[in-house]
Amino acid sequence: MRVVITGAAGFLGRLLTARLVQAGRLAGPDGSAQPVDALTLVDAGPLQVPDLAAGTAPPVDVRQVDVTDAAAVVDLLAGDEPLTVFHLAAMVSGACERDPDGAWAVNVEGTRNVLEAARHRAGPTRLVATSSVAVYGHGAAGAVVDDDTRQVPATTYGMTKAAGELMVDDATRKGFLDGRTARLPTVVVRPGAANAAASSFASAIVREPAAGRPYALPVPWDTPIAAIGYREVVDGLVALHDLHGDVLGPDRALALPGVTVTPRDLYDALVRHVGMRSLGDVTLDVDPVVRRIADGWPAAVTGSRARDLGFAASGGADTLVAAYLADFG
Repeated sequence: MRVVITGAAGFLGRLLTARLVQAGRLAGPDGSAQPVDALTLVDAGPLQVPDLAAGTAPPVDVRQVDVTDAAAVVDLLAGDEPLTVFHLAAMVSGACERDPDGAWAVNVEGTRNVLEAARHRAGPTRLVATSSVAVYGHGAAGAVVDDDTRQVPATTYGMTKAAGELMVDDATRKGFLDGRTARLPTVVVRPGAANAAASSFASAIVREPAAGRPYALPVPWDTPIAAIGYREVVDGLVALHDLHGDVLGPDRALALPGVTVTPRDLYDALVRHVGMRSLGDVTLDVDPVVRRIADGWPAAVTGSRARDLGFAASGGADTLVAAYLADFG
């Protein structure tokens, strides 16, 4: 079995890489656990081979490939061995609003390129793609949503993710590959520099004060966030991969359960863990664009199908903050 991770330079890509190297096995086409014989990390920008312990398996290589380059994606996936693709490459929410043409090229056409390359390769392909609760949009603002909630995206990003879910379902129905999509709540707490996602504030409200840096919060303190911990996301991606397709049926998009928190909840949890003395100052400086996007998000994601299948839900704000401090603090 060969595994390809697109968007491997991102936060989730790095965590998933570490998980696969550590475990070394995934469910094969027949459902049995099989060793991962090769792991290919892919990103549009420069990517370094991760620093792995000597003697670890599987062997890891890197490829600089932009998913908008159809020919390069065909070459990337070509072969007759069983293949798994974790398709994480995407343009994020804030960037999509500023550049809708780029959003379409990366999130829609890029996903189509991956599906078409899988369609025409000689061996069997299983694909796990990532989507977002941004697919819900209009009518879901502040609401509790689930897998069967109607999708009326309120952002370009949400539209592209909804299109991606449907493309994966259709390619699976036609037998081109065995696809499934994880619909993610806001992933927290992310380390490192903020990206262009509108949801960056949900991590920055912990990360920046914890590092002693000042932070200007761009949304009101009581803005509800349907959140999920990064540990639960990585566990969920692997578990979703390993499910037999018959369990999912024709609807291959699975909403992972989220926990409702606010910036105030996350900041208060940080104070409880580390105290006030070393924290950077937080001020409120509402950004109308970020606020408009955030106000269109659901307040909670039930994830009932995922829960019924044994997927774990994240704990509350204290659990999310404690995980970040333990792993990156």
